[in-house]
Amino acid sequence: MGEKLTWDEIKKRFPDEWVVLVDYDWPDDADVQAGVVWAHGRDHDEVCDRSRAVPSPFAIRYTGQVRGGLIGFYAEDLDPAA
Repeated sequence: MGEKLTWDEIKKRFPDEWVVLVDYDWPDDADVQAGVVWAHGRDHDEVCDRSRAVPSPFAIRYTGQVRGGLIGFYAEDLDPAA
C-alpha cells in the first residue's frame, strides 16, 4: 500500500482524476483530509470497476472541479449484489 497523503497532495499528484482512497481521514462534518490512493484514473466507470477489489472501507473522490456538487461515497453505500 502507498503512503498516506494529505488531500492537497493527492490533488497535486492526481489532477482532475478519480481516486480510490483507503485508510482515509474524512470527518463527518468536513471534507476528506488525507488518505492512501489505492487506484486512480480519468474514467469514472473504470475507477469504480477497479474499486471492487479494494478492501473496505474505501471512498472515491474526484480531485478536480465537480459540476453539480460533491461526489463521493463510502463502501458501505454500495449494494454488494450489484
